Amino acid sequence: MRSSGRISSERRGFALIVILWLIVAMAAIGLDDTATTQDSLATAQNRMNIIRATWHAEGCGEVARAVTDAALGDTLVAASAAWDTLDRTFADVQGEQLGCAISARAAGDRLDVNEANTDAISATFVAAGVGTDRADSLADAIADWRDADSIPRPSGAEIGWYRRAGRLPPFNHQFDDENEIRLVRGFESADSLIALLGVEPGKIVLDRAPIPVIASLPGMTAESIARIAEMRWRKEPITDIRTLEPYLSADSRTKLESAFQELANLIASEPDAWIVRLTSTAGTPPVTVVEELRLVRAGRRAGITRAKIWP
Repeated sequence: MRSSGRISSERRGFALIVILWLIVAMAAIGLDDTATTQDSLATAQNRMNIIRATWHAEGCGEVARAVTDAALGDTLVAASAAWDTLDRTFADVQGEQLGCAISARAAGDRLDVNEANTDAISATFVAAGVGTDRADSLADAIADWRDADSIPRPSGAEIGWYRRAGRLPPFNHQFDDENEIRLVRGFESADSLIALLGVEPGKIVLDRAPIPVIASLPGMTAESIARIAEMRWRKEPITDIRTLEPYLSADSRTKLESAFQELANLIASEPDAWIVRLTSTAGTPPVTVVEELRLVRAGRRAGITRAKIWP
């Protein structure tokens, strides 16, 4: 038989081992709780930074609207002139307590990829230096991406092509953002072509749109396009397409005249709207929030017809 002293010693040794294991377990639980707490605090701080950046961006949006109203309300300047130069007005207040990075571009300074037909899209790409076959293929791919069916055009790509390539299939609705164009077959690294396209509705502004976009318009010949480019280089405002006529040959003039009615629905001498983007950052590490406004003009007042914000 074991002596009582030996049994007592073994029990004390076993108890010590149990206590040590309990200490280790509790320490592990404590570390886990600490990590969880730290994660929770970081998440809460991140949310607070997003809220602060959002409030800041919304405040900057109000400042942008006030700047617009002030520019249009200046009776010493024609309302149309103030509206046409709104981007420069925003650039002038960039560092004056706005607190947000701000950019403004005119609706109609790009080809609306949601409304343009494949001929117009292809013509734009050809004018940008793309071969005809590739331009047609790119235009068909865009049309297939945005249409509601799954039937590919002759040079396009529908769900079957994207599945075989292991890529996202077409969304089958209009583009919500220029970045979505990168998902279309052929546009993976076509930054220069994507820069010609937009998703905002608006008539093409002859003083602002890239020359390849103007080349997509009906009735435009190489001579007409060259004349527009020259007027822009001379900083001569193009307030009416008819101002080109005296400088064109009989053939170019006839083609332009035959398209006047159609052109009236496609071009404008000033922007239909301005797309104002405000970027606000808060916290460490920084959290960025972007607010985008679509401004339209009615006389000497401007209104916001769309506002969206995202982190």
